[in-house]
Amino acid sequence: MIRSVFLFSLLALQVSMHSSGWAQSDEGSSRSSFGSSSMVGLIPISVTIGGDFPFAGSYQAAPTERIDLFITRIVNAALTQSRELTFWEKSGMSRWGLPLRGLVIRRADGTTIPVDLLKYRLTGDLSMNPYLRNDDFIQFPVYKSDRNFVSVYGAVKRPGRVQFVEGDRLADVIQLVDGFDTSHETVDRIEISRLNQAGTREEIISVSPNAEVPLQMGDRIRVVAADKFKYDYKILVVGEVFNPGFISITRNTTTLHEVLKKAGGLKPDGSLDYARYFSGATVSGQLRKAIEDTRIQTEGQYLGPLTQYLSIEPQLNIMEMARMSSLTVEDSATFSLDNQVRLLQQGDFVDLTGLPDPASAVSQTIVQDGDVIIIPKKPTSVYVFGQVKRIGNLPYIAGKDFQFYIEQSGGLGEEATGEIYVIKGKSRSWLKVGEQSIKLEPGDFIWAAKEVKRPFSYWLNVAGGVSAVIGSVATVMLLIIQLGK
Repeated sequence: MIRSVFLFSLLALQVSMHSSGWAQSDEGSSRSSFGSSSMVGLIPISVTIGGDFPFAGSYQAAPTERIDLFITRIVNAALTQSRELTFWEKSGMSRWGLPLRGLVIRRADGTTIPVDLLKYRLTGDLSMNPYLRNDDFIQFPVYKSDRNFVSVYGAVKRPGRVQFVEGDRLADVIQLVDGFDTSHETVDRIEISRLNQAGTREEIISVSPNAEVPLQMGDRIRVVAADKFKYDYKILVVGEVFNPGFISITRNTTTLHEVLKKAGGLKPDGSLDYARYFSGATVSGQLRKAIEDTRIQTEGQYLGPLTQYLSIEPQLNIMEMARMSSLTVEDSATFSLDNQVRLLQQGDFVDLTGLPDPASAVSQTIVQDGDVIIIPKKPTSVYVFGQVKRIGNLPYIAGKDFQFYIEQSGGLGEEATGEIYVIKGKSRSWLKVGEQSIKLEPGDFIWAAKEVKRPFSYWLNVAGGVSAVIGSVATVMLLIIQLGK
């Protein structure tokens, strides 16, 4: 009884929906009523994938599925079983290994429908992403990304390679890279570079931006537009200024004095004596900018080597500078230390103490995009370390010498040699106490050397070496005496 009532109610609902005129359209042709299509949608259909597809075969689909959703579902299901895939099967499922253009649906009634999933995903054109029907055959074209391409660079929104399909015209490919870059007011021209079959000769075809030009496989397109140089030029100022952060600048015209003014000026406790200026125009800085460029990111063969080069650039720099030198082993160690400091700093030596004067030479220095200025606080202490009983900063008192700060640190330790050095805070130069008059300044360092204790075996080796030398000299002298007789 209950079953009969349920079936009667379902039939009444179907009739009601049919009479209300709810219908669904598929590529311009009317489908069954909403109620009927809902019932039919519960029945799976059979769709076959063939051609150059890693997992060709027949699969179940729903009549409400479009081809993009169907292919995505099949690919995702295959990737979840990645442990069972071979290397070649995985590579076939990669971004460039699976073509999105040039697909064809062959219906059971003999009709064919071209499919361009890339165009659908960029434009939303549903005619390029039709619904599936029972016994559809989806044919994937043979696709080799290193040959079957058209590349587009220059003043476009999404530069890079596009899969070539026979019949492509210039406007089609420009659409697939999301059109011209609107940051340029006008596009001057488009250059099409076309190689002969041997790849030894190049033909440059120059056309207007709206030209209807048929393309060929392997064409390389460059969209030429005048660069207006309207970029996000900026410099970073951190430390003791009133408005630290990124400061907007112009191209090759903003001075250091203008930057300091935009940063709100120097705070009373800011120190230009210890300020550092780092240039963004270094090789590594320029390479990092290149890696962030979307044009580079689209080309994996460039992104990998550039990133690898950045990781080895410090070591490579040292080797390039040292390979033709005539340095001794001892000098090489010192040179390596100095060069490491240079690479870590990557800064320009600029004396910023004249910045408050707008007429000074340093104030007129032109800054560049990516530069960094660090302005620390004025030092107010002297740092004592090494063989003293308490290491750390001590308040600077004008007129006090090194001995005062050693005493304030608890005096020398038992292992101290008595050799004391003053390391100047600004220049990092070493001055030995006792050899010259040293005036201490805020930010200086005082270092007490430690006596190096040698084990008995060390002195035994030294004595052995000395004895060997003395013995050799004595032997030579005896030989000379004997020859003189």
